[in-house]
Amino acid sequence: MSKLPPIQEVSACPHCGNDDEFYVMQTYSGRGIYRRGFDGYVTDNSHMYDCLDAKVSKRAYCMTCDKPVAQWDENADGPHYIKQKYD
Repeated sequence: MSKLPPIQEVSACPHCGNDDEFYVMQTYSGRGIYRRGFDGYVTDNSHMYDCLDAKVSKRAYCMTCDKPVAQWDENADGPHYIKQKYD
């Protein structure tokens, strides 16, 4: 495979034309705590993933066709892709 361009240079998938979404694979390891109440209700679990370690892929993939579309560097690229599209 030829070298992929940086994600900042890609505005659509070169394979299928998707210009909506891409994804970056992540592998998680560790343990988390899932809290429950004695009364049967689930309690606040907003921190259940805080103890997990994530290994982030170096490639971005098209959400439609699953083919690699760009290079990804989590530290350099991640901060540029944090805007919320959906509430």
